Amino acid sequence: MKMVWLTVIVLALVIALAFWGDSSRHLLPQLETREISLVAIAGTEPAVPLKKRLVEKPEPVSLLYAAVLEPKLRTLLSTEVNSKVVKVYKKMGDSFKEGELLIQLDDVSQKAIYERALATLDKANVTAKAKATLYHDGIASYSDYIEAVAAVAVAESDVVVAAQNLGNTQVLAPYDGRVVLVNVADGEYPNRQLYYKDKPLIEIVNDRVMLAKVLVPANLLKDIRVGQMLFVHVNETEQTVGGKITRIGAMIDPVSSTVPIEAEIDNTDGALIGGMTGMADLQTLSQEGVP
Repeated sequence: MKMVWLTVIVLALVIALAFWGDSSRHLLPQLETREISLVAIAGTEPAVPLKKRLVEKPEPVSLLYAAVLEPKLRTLLSTEVNSKVVKVYKKMGDSFKEGELLIQLDDVSQKAIYERALATLDKANVTAKAKATLYHDGIASYSDYIEAVAAVAVAESDVVVAAQNLGNTQVLAPYDGRVVLVNVADGEYPNRQLYYKDKPLIEIVNDRVMLAKVLVPANLLKDIRVGQMLFVHVNETEQTVGGKITRIGAMIDPVSSTVPIEAEIDNTDGALIGGMTGMADLQTLSQEGVP
């Protein structure tokens, strides 16, 4: 009985192996056919070839950077004289010429000090001459003569100081320009009030030449040179103005990795005002060089 069962099992295994071999012969060609079809499909030209996508150039990087326009000449005027404001002659927005009086301070006490210094100097000169005569006649000692000469020198220095203080009662324009802001009014004592302790009497500008100040990435320094033309599209006027780069910062900000540059822009027509903003085009800088 055991032999019969063993014979049946062996026959079943033989039939199974025969069936599996026949199935595998039919299955392998199908797998090969499918592989070929996949290769064929992969070989068809796609809508955007893979190689073309890899070598395709990226979009150009924008080279527009924020710019601020400021007057080339901007001055804060104050005085060391502790005196009352008599008259403010120029106020916000007013134009003036070089040497013109902007603010007059009370000069009564300063004039008195100056005249006293002049009188003291005259007295010292007379005394020195008298001592010189007495010394040559052998009446006065040499030390008396030297003391009189020293008194003249001291009197002369006092006159210089008094004259300077008297001049400081007038705030004069150092150049042609316009008034930005006045911090005092007629009758005030600016140097005696805490509010004016750290503030100038008047702020002035000369905006005939404007400075376009731009912070540019440090990696663009290789393309930037003094003398290159920089063009700025001004937001407030919607116009583009240009000027030559005059200064390049000496250090790079390690936090932002930027460096400041400045370009001078002619503004003789007065179309530009300090504080205007715009976008500086650095694309031209990377294409044009300075011989």
